[in-house]
Amino acid sequence: MKYNFESLVKKYSSREMQQILSDENQYLIYRKIWIALAEAEQELGLNITDEQIQEMKDHFYEIDMDLIYKLEKKYLYITPAAIEQFGMVAPKAKPIIHLGATTNDLWDNTNTIYMKDAAQLVLSKMYTSAANLRDFVLKYKDMPILGRTRLQAAQPVTVGKRASVWLQDLILDIQGLQKAIDGFYFRGLKGATGTQASFMELFDDDSATVEELDRRFSEKLGFTERLPITSQIYTRKLESRLMSALAGFGETCQKFGNDMRIMAMLKEMEEPFGKDQVGSSTMAFKRNPVLTEDLAAYSRFIITLLPAVYQATGQELLEQTCDNLAIRILAISNIFLAADVLAETLIRVTDGLVVYEKMIRRNINEELPFLITENVIMEACKKGGDRQVMHHLIRDMSMETIQRVRNEGLDNDLLQKMADSPEIPLSMEEIMELSDPIKFIGRAPEQVEHFVKTMVDPVLSQKKTVPMLSPIRNDPEPD
Repeated sequence: MKYNFESLVKKYSSREMQQILSDENQYLIYRKIWIALAEAEQELGLNITDEQIQEMKDHFYEIDMDLIYKLEKKYLYITPAAIEQFGMVAPKAKPIIHLGATTNDLWDNTNTIYMKDAAQLVLSKMYTSAANLRDFVLKYKDMPILGRTRLQAAQPVTVGKRASVWLQDLILDIQGLQKAIDGFYFRGLKGATGTQASFMELFDDDSATVEELDRRFSEKLGFTERLPITSQIYTRKLESRLMSALAGFGETCQKFGNDMRIMAMLKEMEEPFGKDQVGSSTMAFKRNPVLTEDLAAYSRFIITLLPAVYQATGQELLEQTCDNLAIRILAISNIFLAADVLAETLIRVTDGLVVYEKMIRRNINEELPFLITENVIMEACKKGGDRQVMHHLIRDMSMETIQRVRNEGLDNDLLQKMADSPEIPLSMEEIMELSDPIKFIGRAPEQVEHFVKTMVDPVLSQKKTVPMLSPIRNDPEPD
């Protein structure tokens, strides 16, 4: 029997994310770093030939992953395995590959490149969902819907206003992730313990040249801002800040998904349901909210992984230890994969939200007699009624009606009770004038318009296309 232990998040994540996180991409980034290092060292006077650099470029994509894995098992170390395999296809360049560098000049700079690419991919998809929700909130800004506080009937809002709460969280997530990406500074060339001692040896203790090497190397790889201080590693807080931003996106998706599932249960809104989609193998009528269930599931997965990232940061001892390396790699890669699934799923849901206007109005009408009681009290007082007397009277009527509705399954007749009461100086016509749902939504439409104009549109206008830093091959997608 053949077992498939492939991660579910990997199974459902995009090909782009899988390419970014692949072992092959990691080793190709190593090669990109070695070429940038050799070019910068040559420019500053080291004996590195054009032929050696060109050989590395010519054989850049000649990578044998099976051989690298075998060499890793032999050395129990990634770096010499990668150097040896590259040296096999670029033998003239082998003597200068990794010259002066330490492993974390390789690893940490690689991490920065692929993590920024992965985060940027998620961010671009978040923008798409935000644009979808922007259009939705404006379309439904005026449609009343029964509010729910503590999952009980409450004062109405509008469909657009409720969705604006989701959109506002997503906008905050976009801002937070962009800040974490921008603040993920490059390590550059810092050597074995962060002192650049090996590069000082290469360049005869010329500090200015070593600083220039660090600058040129970083710029060749697309970075102008570097950390001024590192130990052997860059501070892992760069990673935990990025993962925290993605977990925040998970929070947003979880709330959105849960709200949508509740509204589907109330038959007010639902996610898109496919023409041939099957909800149950026995109950043919089922319309299970599988996409929003996925939002809740993968969000929970990301959030539960976040403590592992914090532990990895906190457990780095002195200049560096590797006892947290495995959990760090596992947690971070799975957070990226799950965040990608979330981003893809959120696009599908927000692009096809279904609103059932008549069910929404029906649910309002069922609760409307209770919702207008405060207005009835106020209008009765305007006509000379005693507020405390009115409140006590209408409370008793409301409690009696609730019991009849819940225990006997009868219709809500509170409006008729109030109209028939000699103590309440309002006719049925006057009471009905108070029952238009539009009267209960306050400034909701105006709030939505202001929100879109002042917060949403300025953020969406900042979306930009960012070139990928990873040297991913443009192979055709497999069947």
